Formats: sequence, C-alpha cells, structure tokens
Amino acid sequence: MFDIVIGLEVHIQLNTTRKCFAPEANTFDLEANTHTSFVSLAHPGTLPRLNKQALLHAAQLSMALGAKVTRKNLFARKNYFYPDLPKGFQLTQNENPIGIGGHLEVRRKDGSAFVVQIHHLHLEEDAGKSMHLADAPFTALDYNRAGVPLVELVTEPCLHSAEDAAAFLQAVRRLTRYLGISDGNMEEGSLRCDANISLKPVGSAKLGTRVEIKNLNSFRFLQKAVAFEVARQGRLLQAGEAVVQETRTFDSQTGETAGMRKKEDAPDYRYFPEPDLAPIVLSEEILQELEQALPTLPHAWIAHWEQTYNLALPTCELLAEERETAQYFDALCQNTPHVQMGANWLTKEVRNYLNNKGETSITHFPLSPTQLASLFELVQAGKISQTNASQTLFPLWVQNPTHTAQEIADEHSLWLATDSVDWDKVITETLAEMPDKVLAYQKGKTGLLGMFIAEVRKRTQNQGDPKQISEWLKKHLSGNI
Repeated sequence: MFDIVIGLEVHIQLNTTRKCFAPEANTFDLEANTHTSFVSLAHPGTLPRLNKQALLHAAQLSMALGAKVTRKNLFARKNYFYPDLPKGFQLTQNENPIGIGGHLEVRRKDGSAFVVQIHHLHLEEDAGKSMHLADAPFTALDYNRAGVPLVELVTEPCLHSAEDAAAFLQAVRRLTRYLGISDGNMEEGSLRCDANISLKPVGSAKLGTRVEIKNLNSFRFLQKAVAFEVARQGRLLQAGEAVVQETRTFDSQTGETAGMRKKEDAPDYRYFPEPDLAPIVLSEEILQELEQALPTLPHAWIAHWEQTYNLALPTCELLAEERETAQYFDALCQNTPHVQMGANWLTKEVRNYLNNKGETSITHFPLSPTQLASLFELVQAGKISQTNASQTLFPLWVQNPTHTAQEIADEHSLWLATDSVDWDKVITETLAEMPDKVLAYQKGKTGLLGMFIAEVRKRTQNQGDPKQISEWLKKHLSGNI
C-alpha cells in the first residue's frame, strides 16, 4: 500500500494592460502573432522594463494567502531552449520570490476542510504557445503569450487525492477573481497547472520519486491525470520496478500520460541574476495600501453566512463563487430579514435569468438588492404568491426595472385574493361548465387539477394564491363543501 503525495505548480496569468517586461498589450486574441514587439521577440539590443502593476498584483495575491511579501525584488534568467521561448531564457524570480510561505483553506463538497501549505509564489514571464496541428508536418508557434505576466504558485507536497487537488485549484481560481488580478479562464490558458506526483510506502517519511505532469488546463483533466499517474506508478512499484523522474504530458482523449523528457533540476537551468533589471523595492506605504485594498475573501463570506444565517454550505459556496455576487447578497441581507429566501432567489431565479441571457456576472442583473428585497416583503406579507412572484412578476420586472414591484402587480392583477371576489361562486361556476373533466378527475385523473386552477385564475384576472385555490378546488371536487 502507498500514500499519494501531490504538489501543484499553479500558473496564473495576470490581467495587466501590458506584458511583464515588454510594451505591447496583454490581450488574449485568436489571431496568432498580433501582440508582439521587438522586446518580446528578443531582437538584439532590446531591454526589459518591469510592469509595476504585475508586481503589485503578485504582492496582493501573496498577502491574500498569508505569505510573507518580499520587499526587495530581484529577477533572474532561467536558461533553457524551447522554440516558443525567443530569448532562450525566461525572466523570473529565483532566490527571492515575491511571496514566501502562506496557506489556503479549502472546503470539500461534504463540508470537511483541509489546508494547503504554500511554499512560495514568484513572478515571471510566460512563454509563447506551440500548436501541434493535427494534419500538419510541423509545429506552429504563436508568440502572443510570450512575455505575459505570470505568477507561479508552488504548494508544498501536501495534497493526497485527485479530488483535493482539483478543489484547491478551484479555490485558487476563485481567489484570483476576487482580487481582480486574473480572469482565471482555463480554456484560454489564464490558469493552468503542473502536477508533481509520487507514491511512498504508507507511514514512510521519505518521499518517492516524483513525476511532473505539464500544462493541465481543466479541473477534470487534473483529476484524470492524477488518477492515471497514481495507478501507473502503483503498478510499477508493486512489480518491483523504479519510477523514473521525468516530465510527462496528459492526453485528454485517451486519459493517459506519456513521457516527454527527463525532469530537470534547478542546476540544469543555470540561473543567474538578470543584469538589465535593477532591484525593485516595495515601500511600506505601498504594502499598506495593498493590504487595505484587499476585499472580503470567499472563506470569510462563507463562514459569516454559515454562522450568522445558518445557511447550508453548498448554498454559501454558490453565493461566494463570484465577488460581485457575494457583495450583492451581503447588501440584500442588509435590506431584508428573509435571508434564506434571498439565497434561494439568487441561486435559482436570478441565476436562471443570467444563464438565459448568456451572462455569468450579477453585474448584468437589472434589479438592485433593495428592489429585490421589496418583492420578498410582498410575498412574506401574503400580498403576492411565491408562484406569481417567481413566474409572472419577476420576468416582467426585469424587463421594466424602473418600475416598482407594486406597479407591476397592479398592472397585471397579481395580488392575492381579495374580498371583492366570491371564490365559492367562481369555483362552482367553473366546475359546472366542465362536467366531463370533473368526472374524469373524480375517477382518478388528478392531474386535471392544474387545469382547473388555471381556469379559475383566468376568470379572476390571475388573482388568488394558486395553493389556496387548489385547496378550495379539492374540497369542491370531493363534495366537502
């Protein structure tokens, strides 16, 4: 039996306006080689110039993770040859990374928590992209990504399952989006990771030989790659064979990993200080400003909602997924005592509205927290039914957000039953006109009840609570009047 040991190297592209050491725009573009410059293409005589915003983003991420932020920042050349690396080296941090230590608490789906220890975070430039086209006898190179600012977050070897590894990566993506430093779009390569995996005998303190799987760009691929590699190494060790330290790639079509090259160690990269970049010092004033600008983070929102409102963890996770949604819900809680109702609406009606519009952010939702809270008051006061509020008033209101909920209810007669309606008479007349349907209901076709409810509400201009009308109808149909 073996213990699984996993460490992740998470690559986070930063959403600065320009690249890390070059002047061109930092923009994701489908057209290859349209965002390049003499600097990023390593023309002779060109010099790098650090993007200050990239360093500040990296420092703020370090703070959010509880890492010690390095004030004096130096850069180094990491030397290796690869076709998508024009300079033949990568500008990065080596001996003094921007963040040292830190941790991130992650919640599993079952509610249990685990803590991932961070070894360090460092700032560097990304490489270009090699595209291995299916039918072409060559590899195409796109240098748009070359020089994009990148934070590499390196964990300790403290993860022990594919599921926990994926949960941690999801938590990192959510954190970077909260901070506003990265969009975290894995399909565009803004967030990807390398997984270092090894097996060791149960209880042994000595780690096994690690294998690195490169460029995993989805949570599902990460889980599949780890699961396959754990099984592969387990078979080797059980057969008495050695695991080779190497870099492997993951094929999402076959679900298997394959060897790429021998795994390099630090000496292979021949790090040495970058002579064209002076040390960059972060002042105490800048660090204080960054710390003060930190938003309330996901784990804090979740803990607050669980403890204050007794909301279920899955609901809290959904509400905390996006910073804007968390802030909207917090504002909603300040405007209504009906917090559970607010949580239900945000995770159902509001989410469905945004999905149907093809939007992902609540910033595109037209109703304010105060407006939505006013609707909850009408429902809780028994003036509008939950059904009318959800199925009729809400769709009309989001099309006319300058109106009030009361105005929409008035215009479309959505108020619950009033004394002006003789409900016994309306129901009696309705059923009298449909004797065949009444007989069929009484013989067991109870699904006709919905049709009766719709007809009664049609005759009263949609007044009345459908649930109350349903109860009245059942009494009439059973002869209990």
